Amino acid sequence: MAKRQMSGRRDLPGGLSIRPHRDSVADKAFVSKLIKDNRDDIRAADGAKDYLESIVDMQETAMQTGYGAAFGNAAHFIIEKIGVNVGRLLVESGGTEVRIVDLQFIPSAQDLGYGPIVIGTMQQAAAQQRVQLAITVLSNRPKLKHWLTLKGFVVDETNPAADRMVWNPSAEAMGASRIFTPS
Repeated sequence: MAKRQMSGRRDLPGGLSIRPHRDSVADKAFVSKLIKDNRDDIRAADGAKDYLESIVDMQETAMQTGYGAAFGNAAHFIIEKIGVNVGRLLVESGGTEVRIVDLQFIPSAQDLGYGPIVIGTMQQAAAQQRVQLAITVLSNRPKLKHWLTLKGFVVDETNPAADRMVWNPSAEAMGASRIFTPS
């Protein structure tokens, strides 16, 4: 089955927008740099700089390849702030859920409230489709896990490295105006 081509742009609150990732040198380079720039955990390890950078490169390749293999039908978006690339969103949709596979921002765009805007938009999309929204939260992100809990997400699966959290839309969020009960 051929992958459907997406086009256009969706405006989000706060001057953000998302658009489909293009099969272009510029978008590929942006995503590669984004992934590498967010691996300060590796760079902080004890070791020679060249060696650590080679590990960052291997991690970027593994991440791109792994996501492609595991989530081959996922939609890949670039997040922009007033036309400037600031992040990426990888989403898989189908069956009974919408899943945020990956959401990353460039370092200068982190902790500015953009993540909640994107996640809120994904909650709206899941509600429109009448399915749950799932996201995996790494164990080293307790603030994100706490915030998601405040937004109605619950832990669905857990392991030492990460928790899978899900949000189920309410009848109101899905646009239901009446609930019918059998007589």
